[in-house]
Amino acid sequence: MQGAKGKSYEGSKAMVEGDKFRREIQKRERYLEVILESVPDGVITTDSQHRVVEWNKGAEQIFGYTKEEARGRDLDELVAPGSIRDEAKEYTQRVLSGNRLPPFECIRFRKDGTPVEVIASGAPVNVEGKLEGVVAVYRDISEQRAAERALALSEERYRSLFERLPVGLFVCTPEGRFLEANPALLKILGCPDLETLKAVDASSFYCSKRDRGHWRSIIEGRSHAADVECRMIRMDGKEIWVRERSWAVRGREGELISCEGVVEDITSLKAAEEEKSMLEQRLIQAQKMEAIGTLAGGIAHNFNN
Repeated sequence: MQGAKGKSYEGSKAMVEGDKFRREIQKRERYLEVILESVPDGVITTDSQHRVVEWNKGAEQIFGYTKEEARGRDLDELVAPGSIRDEAKEYTQRVLSGNRLPPFECIRFRKDGTPVEVIASGAPVNVEGKLEGVVAVYRDISEQRAAERALALSEERYRSLFERLPVGLFVCTPEGRFLEANPALLKILGCPDLETLKAVDASSFYCSKRDRGHWRSIIEGRSHAADVECRMIRMDGKEIWVRERSWAVRGREGELISCEGVVEDITSLKAAEEEKSMLEQRLIQAQKMEAIGTLAGGIAHNFNN
């Protein structure tokens, strides 16, 4: 009798422990499901025939198929139709052969037929040495790549404008070393190329210390910008007149990052102004001589009468 009771007790204990073990397994499965549904990437598992078994919310958002629509369908036929099917199947065969796929960029397609740029990776799922399926992870990088292309286009437009403007443009370090200069500035300063210009102190082009002073006022923070007309000496020794506007570029904490500016060669304009001034002086002198002549003529006439 006691033996029967003992066996009954042991059986009940085993059942309780079995229930506890199953609840623990269910809890862990639920925990993994929550994690799977929480990640923003598309996480997809397939069976050994590459038919979809699990399809998380990330995959729904990337590809537009619900879990119910995706389950049981061939993954490559679902997201890699048409001309990219062969490429996708080649990757699939590599994983089904037991190889991991490191992350790579590719194009896949949404339910509505629009392409999506993704980073994909994959790995075989082996249980006790037997291939049970594949896990594939997709990260949507469409917005990131679109932003990068927009930035590259913007930079190309800026570079084109920078290179084509007929006025000189420059960027200098706070110490006065050139970082960037467009072809127009190289021409103004008589410099053969940017690398040669980078080796020269910007202040060395100014004819007078007074003209160099506006650099110091910007660097020391006494002024944000300077607008001056001054004389400069080109690399070939020729003296020219320029109109320069330069300004400070500062960081969030007010620290000086660089100096930028625009330089225009106004030598011809200055020469024209000088010539105009000389002509005006000659005209004034001629008018004076004419007035003196008229006055002298009048006086002579009065004497004759």
